[in-house]
Amino acid sequence: MQTVAQQPTPRKAYFAHLDEDHGILTQDAQGQVWFRNSTTDELTAITPEHVNFLSVHGECGLDACARLADVHTGGPVGVALGRAQEVA
Repeated sequence: MQTVAQQPTPRKAYFAHLDEDHGILTQDAQGQVWFRNSTTDELTAITPEHVNFLSVHGECGLDACARLADVHTGGPVGVALGRAQEVA
């Protein structure tokens, strides 16, 4: 039987524009800030050079945050294979 030792803390995501592209801004566990383009699903690591061209609008809902977290870990397959598996 599997047990969950600790409930994961939900991460926040924000609607944003980078240059003229609309997307969602998130931060990974290592502290890197990422912009995901809503049209192409391309991920861009935000660096100091991007800050002048980035505008943050408002917080996304939890469903968007969960989807982005799944994308960062390899989609549904990555989430399933990344879980700790115990054999009884």
